[in-house]
This record gives sequence, C-alpha cells and structure tokens, in this order.
Amino acid sequence: MSILDDYRLDQLRQAERRRFQRWFVPTPMGWAYIDRSGRPRGVTDDEYRGWQAAAFVRIEAMIADLPVKAVWTVVALITIMLGGTILLSALGIDGTVRHIAIGVAVVIVEAGLIGIDLFDYVRDWRVQRDGIEAAVVGRAPLPIDPERARIPRNWFLIAQYAIAGGIMLLYFSTHLDSRLIERIDWRWVFLVIPMAWGLHFAERHHDARAQDRMRNR
Repeated sequence: MSILDDYRLDQLRQAERRRFQRWFVPTPMGWAYIDRSGRPRGVTDDEYRGWQAAAFVRIEAMIADLPVKAVWTVVALITIMLGGTILLSALGIDGTVRHIAIGVAVVIVEAGLIGIDLFDYVRDWRVQRDGIEAAVVGRAPLPIDPERARIPRNWFLIAQYAIAGGIMLLYFSTHLDSRLIERIDWRWVFLVIPMAWGLHFAERHHDARAQDRMRNR
C-alpha cells in the first residue's frame, strides 16, 4: 500500500494545475497571460497549450517522486531514532538529554528535507514563469483594465497554507517536547479537519468563478 494514496495525489495534482492556470485568463480576444506587474498580454492558443503541457509534465514528475521521497524520509527518521538511541546509550547519555538530542536531530533532518523540496519547488515554478515573461515582454498589453483582468488573491488558499504550517510547527514541536501532546485540547485540533475541507472547496470555487468572470466579459 502506498504511503500517499491516489486520492491525495490527485488532489495535489489538481491544486498544482490550478496554480498554473491562475497565470492566464480567458478574454473575448483569446487567452491572456497576466504578467507579474498585473498587465494582461495576449498569447496564442498554441503557446498556452505548450506552456500548459510543460507545466503538467513537471507536475506529474513531482507527484511521481513524492512516494519515493516519503519512503526515504521515513527510513531516515527511523535510522536517526534507532541509531541515535544506540549511540547515546553507548556514550552513557540517557533520559531527558537523550530525548532532546534525538528530537533535535529529527527536526534538523526533517526541516532540511522539506527545505530542499521547497527550494526546488519554488525554483521550478519561477523558471517556467520567467520563460513565459521573456516570451511576452515585447507585446503590448491588451486593452483591458488591468484591475479587472487580475485574478483576485485567493485568501482561501493562503488560509490552507497557514493551517498546514501550523500543523507542521506543532508536529516539529512534539519531537522536542513529547508532553506537548498531553497539554493540547484535541477538540480544537479536530475542528481543523472540516475547516481545511471547507477551505479546499472554497479555493477551487474562487478560481473557477474568477475564470468565468473573465470569460464572459
């Protein structure tokens, strides 16, 4: 059985595809790319499909790599915990000091692995957008009000990231203080689950409505 099930991977796939699609809006004059300054610039259907295909290929490669990275992460953490316990016991270090030392090692490794993945993720998106920006830089902006063409900021997505970041911080903290779990009122934590699902569907609805408004102008 896979560490990451197909449903979660498909949700991630759709979310990443929507990230690419936020750069473009349909207009009565065809597809428009919204550059970093917020100005809509016309692109051909072939250009749009080519950039979309490149983005989707990269997304599929990232998703295919996730289960492998998850397995190696689990192996690394088990190795640290078992190897650290054996090493510190051999050195005569026991009790709270050993627990803190292993916890710090786990946090460093996890944060490092996540940091590397985030760096690669941001870099890949930036490289693709830089390429699109370079391709359209010489084109005159379309005669569309930039403020009306701009897709509104998706606060539902930002709220999802904030919740995910809070959960990750809580998870890292439990490595350093195992008693933290005992002091948490888990009734509040469980409320995050329906909240996250609500934000997920609201985020999708937000982007769909923004695209529809541009298509009908």
